Amino acid sequence: MSATITFYEEYNYLLRAIEPLHVGSGSGVFGRVDLPVVRDSATNLPYVPATAIKGVLRHFSAYTTALKKQDADVLMCADVRKISKRHDSVEKHPFKCEICLAYGYVCEKIKPRNFAGILHFTDAHILLFPIPSAVKCPLFITSDHMLTLFLQEICNWQGELLLTQECLPLFQYDKNMINIGRYILNTEKNEIRNEIIDLLKTIKCTLCGFGNENKRELNLDKLLDRICVVKSDLFPRIINNHMDFRTSIAIDPITGAAKTGALYTYEALPRETILWFKVYLRRMTRPMLEELLEDTKEKRNDIVNSAVRILGIESNTGKNIITLMEQASELMSVFGIGGIVTRGFGRVCMYRISHSTSK
Repeated sequence: MSATITFYEEYNYLLRAIEPLHVGSGSGVFGRVDLPVVRDSATNLPYVPATAIKGVLRHFSAYTTALKKQDADVLMCADVRKISKRHDSVEKHPFKCEICLAYGYVCEKIKPRNFAGILHFTDAHILLFPIPSAVKCPLFITSDHMLTLFLQEICNWQGELLLTQECLPLFQYDKNMINIGRYILNTEKNEIRNEIIDLLKTIKCTLCGFGNENKRELNLDKLLDRICVVKSDLFPRIINNHMDFRTSIAIDPITGAAKTGALYTYEALPRETILWFKVYLRRMTRPMLEELLEDTKEKRNDIVNSAVRILGIESNTGKNIITLMEQASELMSVFGIGGIVTRGFGRVCMYRISHSTSK
């Protein structure tokens, strides 16, 4: 964790796909794929939008909170359209609800009528992409730009990796060319390689959820023996040529046979893809809450006291909302994220990233 912005706490996370991951773009395009994944318009790289992550975590946070409190009404806060039904009076103000405080709400019956929430999510971008190779299977590729950005953010690294050849294996490899999927790339020897390896070994990735007794870690030492850095201009090309493609067909409920003209193809990020994203926790104080509730005269102090207790502002616990989110992330490894989650897609594990100066 690093506090780079005064009014926020910054948390870094990894998503590891344990099944193929399909977050669709919402529309088909002409070509071999009817249902493509969403892509960044600047880089043409697949990614997972922040809205997908926040929406799923809100839903699962409501479920875990309802189970913990044995209160089914909390489930209404999983759906923004039903929030007004639960929080329909000052006595049931959304600021008394950890779900609404964390993820925000829109409620016409209460002032303030809307609140963005104190959790702010970024898009999840590909950090490591698995790919078949004759050298090691799978190899994990990343780009020089993405790896530089990751190390600068996590380890406060002041250096920069710029490849002159097409790729740089981080493992011991003495040949001048290497097989990466459908490509044969030229390798380079770079003195900065050992420095990068040492930095990656200082990064700890702890699995979120699953209780304190099962805090498993993502072993970067094993991944280091499989990571290959490629040039940024090659990175999108290689990834888009090695996506997971599936074909399905709709079944006619009357005949029980395949429908005519109902064959369709969709793509997904392959299993073991690792994506990186950030969560910013907005720091709140009692005066800030009082200002937000300026128009609420009735029971204002009671509402503020409830919010202060939930957020742990005056008890120095302040991590209540982060704990709520991380515990809810466990359900993403069961019910998944994105589309086609009932047919072998979407399950992911979430890891909290931390950095230690000692190896």
